[in-house]
This record gives sequence, C-alpha cells and structure tokens, in this order.
Amino acid sequence: MASIYWSYTEQKLISSIYSKGTASTYEWALRDVVPVSLYIVEPQNVTTQPYIITDIPAGFTFKMEAKQEGEFDGNPLLCGTDWVKTGTGITTVYTTNIRLDNPNMVGALEGDSSSSMNMDYLEIIGELTRVTTEGENCDSTQFDIKIISDVIRLTDVCPVPVEYSSSSSSDFIWAERTPAGDVDTNWWGVASDSDGSNLIAGVSPGRLWTSDDSGATWTERRPAGDVGKFWGGVASDSDGSNLIAGVETGRLWTSTDSGVTWTEQRPAGAQDKYWESVASDSDGSHLIAGMSPGRLWTSADSGVTWTERRPAGDVDKNWHSLASNSDGSHLIAGVYYGRLWTSADSGVTWTERRPAGDVDTNWWGVASDSDGSNLIAGVSPGRLWTSDDSGATWTERRPAGDVDKNWRSVASDSDGSNLIAGDYGGRLWTSTDSGVTWTEQRPAGAQDKYWESVASDSDGSHLIAGDYGGRLWTGENN
Repeated sequence: MASIYWSYTEQKLISSIYSKGTASTYEWALRDVVPVSLYIVEPQNVTTQPYIITDIPAGFTFKMEAKQEGEFDGNPLLCGTDWVKTGTGITTVYTTNIRLDNPNMVGALEGDSSSSMNMDYLEIIGELTRVTTEGENCDSTQFDIKIISDVIRLTDVCPVPVEYSSSSSSDFIWAERTPAGDVDTNWWGVASDSDGSNLIAGVSPGRLWTSDDSGATWTERRPAGDVGKFWGGVASDSDGSNLIAGVETGRLWTSTDSGVTWTEQRPAGAQDKYWESVASDSDGSHLIAGMSPGRLWTSADSGVTWTERRPAGDVDKNWHSLASNSDGSHLIAGVYYGRLWTSADSGVTWTERRPAGDVDTNWWGVASDSDGSNLIAGVSPGRLWTSDDSGATWTERRPAGDVDKNWRSVASDSDGSNLIAGDYGGRLWTSTDSGVTWTEQRPAGAQDKYWESVASDSDGSHLIAGDYGGRLWTGENN
C-alpha cells in the first residue's frame, strides 16, 4: 500500500507529516493492484510536525495521471483511480486501488514485443493536479514511479490482478453480523467480554447494540432514547454485565445489567461532551473516559463519582484512545496529535511514553493485557508499536511492511500474545506471538476496508471487527 502526502500549495510530495523531506520514488510491481491512501497536507509552524492533514478546498477536486514521456494525452498508464473520501479535517483521507497490469502499462514494458518483457522496470512520471469543479487545471505536482517487471513472459491478455498483501493464511472463520440490517453502517466502537459471548457495538451516527450469543443475534439498546447518536467509545467488563458507552456531542452512560437499563454519568457536569474513548477493568468498578477535545476522567466506584486526571497538564486534549488492565491500576491513554501516557496507580500519576520519539503523534488505538505489562499502540497515519515492560521500551511492528498505515484499531488478549490490528483503508492483521509475526485476515475478502474498531476475548480465539461505512464481523479461531 502506498501512502502519499501532497502539499499542493508547495507543489511537492513529502515523506510524512513529521518531516520536511521530499518523498522518494514510489516502486510498484506490475502485477500489483496498489491500494493508495492520499493525504492533502499544508505546512504549519510546528517544528515537531511541519505539516497538518487537511482537505481539498470547496470548489476543487483532484486527479492522478502518469506518463512515460511527452504530455498527459489521455493514454493512461494508471487505471482504476476512483477516489473514496473518508473523514473530515485532520482525519481526511482519499483512497483508491490503482491497477497496474492494464494494456497501456504492459505495452510500455514490452516495447516492440507482444510476448516478452524487454525491460526489468519502467520509469514513469506521475502527476497530481488540483482541478476546479469546472474542469480547469490548477496546481500540479510531478513525482517518480518505478514499475517493476515481476514476470518474464506475458500472454496476449492482461494478467489477472493480484491483490496487494503479505500473508493471507487464516485460522479464523469469519461471519458477517447485521444488527442494523443488511446495510452498510459506520461501526465506530466494539467491545467483548472475556469469552466472546457478550458483545457491544456502536454506530456513529446510529444505534447501540448488544449480543449475548457471540453475535448471532442482537438487541438494540437505547440509553439516550429512541434516537440515533454518535456512539464513540464502548467497553465491557469480563462477563459483559457492566458496560460503558460514550456519545460524541452527547452524554456518558453505564449499565450493570448487560445493557437492559442505563444510567447517565456526568463527570464534567450536566452538559454534552465529546466522549471519544472509554475503558473498563474486569469487574466494571474502575472506569476511564476521555473527551476529544476535553479532559480525562477516572472512577473507582463504577461511575458514581469521578476524578479529573491531567497527564498533560491543565489543558484540553484529544483523548482518542484508552485501555485498562484487569484491576484498573495500569492505564494507557493516547492523544490524537499529542503524546502517549501510562499510569501505574489508577491515574493518580502519569509517565509520558515516546515510542515514535519526542514528537506529537496521532495516537488512535491502544490496548493492554490483564496486568498492564504488554501494550500495543497505533498511529494514524504512522506505525504500530508494542511494549512488554508497561511502556518503558517499545518495538515497532510492521504487519504490512515498512510503510505508514492508519492503525486506528487494536486489541489484545489477557497475556498480550494474541493481538489484532486494523488499518483504516487497508487490511486486518492478527498475531499469536505478541506482534513478532502477523497474519492477514480477510473477513470481507481480499479487499481494503475501513477497520475502525476491533475487540478480542481473553485468549484471542473470538474477535469482533467493525468496518466504518461497511459491515460488522465476528471471527472464531478454527
């Protein structure tokens, strides 16, 4: 998969939002269908992050083309560039699948022969252009692409495209679940109890659902009444009886009877807040809830009383990801465009952690094992990290290779050996050795999906994964 960061105002591609360096040549193999994530960025006066993700201004769109030489004359070398936009503002990403084994590309590599490759690779020029809605070209940026010939001979027809992947073997049997009916839905938050029988899933915007039979059947829950809400974070205790669910631009709710009845909690008073993330210990007594933007709160009595916590000081932050160990003593909290923090005393004191260095980073997903020693944290866009010493040291993990991905969802079993990580706009991955090696999972087939939410039971044998703008899936280890 290729992640492209385009600063059209400067007419250049950059390597990442954390560097001013220009992107190097993109190398793609001929037989690949290349998933591309395009980020529109603009410069900002922040040393640790020189660029910020933004959106194409109203009244404009863009196009991507490629040529071997001469002008861009309607003889495309890149096919299949229908872009899909998700997110807004700093979460905006445009995705597409570029097909390389089209007749024009094959012909360019073959030269004068129709039966064999005459070149090991083909150097072409790509171009991104900002275009008005009336079709007038504006800013354009050119970049280098090297197409590698990975076959010796070709038949008279184009070879069948091969989807981009590393490993596709799977011991999981996946089942599509349809709590909201046979429709695509924005599955934002999911959680599981210790054996995977009791599940909770939230739609943003939409409804809240629970299941007590591993996802076979579902019951709609209405903490806030018979209305759709922007359900953000959800969490469950070890038996699924104690639940917590937050609404973005709404309220925070807890249940002690598996979702049958609910109690509104008011850590920040009787007002709507952006409850982005929540976590629970194994019995639902110790809770943590974060706003985005806003403050961080913990409770030691199942939500009856709350204490504001200030890992980063007396300032609002985008608390986008939270996790707790089994007794609520060890916590991990991630800030979107900020820092990563851990606590070993239920949130009284905090330690800043720097897996990616001394820079503000988009921490989107975190998870913890039962004792808080094994952690996993994902950046979107960026890298995936694990720790086996409660966050003191970290190891970068590369399920999809040495490239930035949108690691928005992660989950861990009780001892940190079995992990699951979802790439928003990419693939779903599992590990059985604490992140050393990874296996691609394909609940929805060999195609990229927007894996926004994942959860695991205590031994990693039962999984649940939500596709934002798509379907909900449960997986059972075969």
